[in-house]
Amino acid sequence: MGAKHRTTQIWPCKDGWVSWSHGGNSMLSPSLPLIKWMESEGFTNEFLRNFNWDRPDFPQISQEEMDNIEEPTARFFVSHTKAELLEGAVKLKVMLYPMSTAADMIGNRQLAARNFWVELDHPELGTKITYPGPFAKFSESPIRINRRAPLIGEHNREIFEKELGFSGEDLLAMKQAGII
Repeated sequence: MGAKHRTTQIWPCKDGWVSWSHGGNSMLSPSLPLIKWMESEGFTNEFLRNFNWDRPDFPQISQEEMDNIEEPTARFFVSHTKAELLEGAVKLKVMLYPMSTAADMIGNRQLAARNFWVELDHPELGTKITYPGPFAKFSESPIRINRRAPLIGEHNREIFEKELGFSGEDLLAMKQAGII
């Protein structure tokens, strides 16, 4: 058996990054469906076309073998967007995930369809700000986000004096020293 290889798990694509790991013919990350998709678009090489994905020693293949698998995989990923790769992964039933930016999350169709985002008033700013909503929806006991996040220092007196037992003078000294 060869030495354990280094495996790429985060891949650049056309518009960001995706998470994918070749796993031979494992149940969790089967490589063959992705390789067949790559082949249908001309991204495989002779090594990939002839590779035995059922090899019991897949986790221990050599670095040279892994490099021959990953080079065309990298070219394939950079030729597709995150959305294209996710759509293909869902069709092929493989675990490939786009890595989302904050903008991706705000524009996510699934989160929008479940009304995940909540706009809350910020009267001190004269605007509304979009916040993540409840992590789950419960019909019997719905979770509600009904107030904005605290402003910096907004609860200092409550926390430092009432909960931690500092005096008003202590609080003033910490503020003047730039601690809070």
